[in-house]
Amino acid sequence: MRADYRVLIDSCVFVNFGVCDLLLWLGEKPRMLLPCWSVNIMDEVRRTHVEKLKWPKSLADTFLGKSANRLS
Repeated sequence: MRADYRVLIDSCVFVNFGVCDLLLWLGEKPRMLLPCWSVNIMDEVRRTHVEKLKWPKSLADTFLGKSANRLS
């Protein structure tokens, strides 16, 4: 099965790791949905990780680096 249902993933979803992981996993083969996001959403995710959740900047950058590979 391969679905092309585009789903916009907002920053609040990326910050919740469990939900984020599930939606990105559903975007893998066999694809159930096509996850999409923007640069602005990723900027907000990084700000939230660093400023609100107090993640080290290196960890936030690593997270975003792996997510950026999934941009379509």
